[in-house]
Amino acid sequence: MFWFNFIIVMNKDKILQLFIDNYEVIPSQGVILHKKIQKFMPWIKIGDRAGCLIKSDKSRSDKYRRITLSFEGSRYAAMEHQVIFYAEHGFCPKVIDHINRDKGDNRISNLRESCSLTNKWNRGVSITNKSGTNGVSWDKPRKKWRASICCNNKRINIGRFKDKNEAIIARKKAEEKYWALQD
Repeated sequence: MFWFNFIIVMNKDKILQLFIDNYEVIPSQGVILHKKIQKFMPWIKIGDRAGCLIKSDKSRSDKYRRITLSFEGSRYAAMEHQVIFYAEHGFCPKVIDHINRDKGDNRISNLRESCSLTNKWNRGVSITNKSGTNGVSWDKPRKKWRASICCNNKRINIGRFKDKNEAIIARKKAEEKYWALQD
């Protein structure tokens, strides 16, 4: 999720460089500050934190921060963690992972280049999850715990268990078996 409903006439690197040129980027603290007043936001003061929080997922309360920039009659948008990563490393990978799973913690020490699969593995447990473990759910009609795993975009049913701990153990073993194949 990098670009929004804006007309893009430059490549990604040039746009990220525009953000670095027009904002004060502090990778060690994970923040981007205003270093000049933008015409379309006269209420912003120099030194204020740039951007606004946007919800990333309806079921989660954690949020990404989006930064916008008006330059030569066009408006551009980028995610704060992408600008910070680019400022530190000089490139922006397709996927950036927040190591501690906190989307608001954009310190460079918490950001790493990733692939979508690794990023999915690092996600937290959904707030609607009853078992406390990804891939383990309650099968209400059968009154058993169901363990499953996704591998190569296919859901694999590991089995159904009377005991939740057995389902969790089976899921962990399946992670070692199936995910090791994808490294």
